[in-house]
This record gives sequence, C-alpha cells and structure tokens, in this order.
Amino acid sequence: MATFRKAKKEELKQIAHFIGQINHSNLCLHCVANAEDIYKNMYEWLDNPEDFIVVAEEDGQLVGALCNTDYEIPDKEGWLWGPFIKHSNYTKIANGLWDTLHNITPGILKLNIYVRIENKEAIEYYASKGFKTTSLAHLYKIEKSRFQNFQSKHSISILEEQDFNDFKKLHELAFPGAYHTAQQITELSKEKNIIYTIKDGRYLLGYLHAEAQDAPPNGYVHFLAIDPAARRKGLGKNLLGHSLNWFFNDKNLKTVTLTVKDDNPARKLYESVGFVLEYSGNGMTWKATK
Repeated sequence: MATFRKAKKEELKQIAHFIGQINHSNLCLHCVANAEDIYKNMYEWLDNPEDFIVVAEEDGQLVGALCNTDYEIPDKEGWLWGPFIKHSNYTKIANGLWDTLHNITPGILKLNIYVRIENKEAIEYYASKGFKTTSLAHLYKIEKSRFQNFQSKHSISILEEQDFNDFKKLHELAFPGAYHTAQQITELSKEKNIIYTIKDGRYLLGYLHAEAQDAPPNGYVHFLAIDPAARRKGLGKNLLGHSLNWFFNDKNLKTVTLTVKDDNPARKLYESVGFVLEYSGNGMTWKATK
C-alpha cells in the first residue's frame, strides 16, 4: 500500500536521483535531467518554506514525487515539477501526490506546469484534474561554440532607476500576468541577473532580462520586449546579441536557453542569431473552483 508525505531536506539526494531516472528525456519541460543539478535546484527551493516536495513510497521504495516550487503566498499560486512516477498504477500514485499537496497547502488558487508534448500520460492526467492548456511553448538553445561575438549597432545600457516606470509599462504590455513583475525582476540577485535596455534619448525602446543560472550552469533569457512603435529596426537582435556576449564572455557559460510561445514571431529572431529548437511543451494551468 502506497503512503504519501512531505519530503525531508535530508532526503533530497535520494529524491533527485529518483527524478533523474524518470526525467531522463526532460518530460517535464523546465526540470533539469541530471540528478546533481536537480538536487541543487531542490536545495535552493527549500530555503522558501512555502516550497516543498511530496513523495510516495511503497514497500520501503520511492515510487513517486511531485514538486511545488516558486509558491507565492499573496496570490496562492505555484509551479509544479512532475509527477515523477515509477509504478504500475500511474493514476493512483498521481492522485495521492495531488491530494497530499493540497492537504499541505490548503487554499491554493492556481498551479502551473509545462509538460513536454511527448509526455502524453502527464498531459492526460492534468487534463483530468481540470488543468487547461494555455499555450504551446518551445525551448530554444544556443551553444557557445556556435556563437560569434556580437557587435551592437545601438547603444545598450543597464536599466537605470529613472527608467523604471517606462520599463514597468513595457513589461506589463508585453507580458501581462508574467511570472515576475517588473518590481520583482529588479529585486533579483544583481550577481546573476541583468536588465539591458535600449533608449532613444530619454525614451525606453526595449529591454532584455537575462539570468546566469547555477544548476546546471546555463544562461536563460527570461524576457525580451520592444516598444511596438520601435519594432523591425533590429533592436531585439541587438539586445539579444549583447546578452549573449555577457553570457558567454563575462559569465563563461557554455549554453543559453529561452522559452517562447508558439505564436510569438520572435522565434525567427532567435533562430537568426543561432538558437536551435530543443523541444516543445504544453503550458497548463489549474484554477481552484469557487
């Protein structure tokens, strides 16, 4: 008989090894596949008391795990990794993990996940729990070996305090309901995060938010936005190329990735710089019924 509970911090290496075996092909879109990197990610999560991992055990063996990450108390919203299941009865274990998650954090209003499109079992399961597919997203990657130093044709600078309001307006216009607000972006670690801007005099025309991640070592482009009146002038390409110089030269990273929705015409921009499609996934969202 399977039992379900909240994982302890001292169990993280065992859980990371288990997830690494299940997620060998990145069936959960944003979950890394290497056990060591999974462990580093989970260890950082648990610094936030609202983030946790639910595990399933049967006959003394780990048979399932579900991770609730980036939980935001004011909005009662979180992101899921999983479920990672090694059991003949997938639905039984998944239901137990799901119920335990809600028992640990009652009152959750919204949950999100990106599931690789090949992971039919998880997509069907989440649909049965009331998740709606909100988008088809693609993960792109570029390797340092395929990149040549970029010479920008425009003046690019780091976001200044005086431009915050313009940055906030553009961010909200381009990414309504994004996982980070403009204020949250500016509060992130300055060692790992940078916000590049392009201006015309005192007017902000575009910005890019980049992060140098640790586990695994990788650059990630979170947001890139250009004012609608300033598009088709190469500004996005210049911001992107400048950020790649930062990733590959300043941070000495080997790879950079980004996620883009299927209907976003910026896909052509990323491909023109050298990004290559890695895999695609369904963005799915669950909302509590009133």
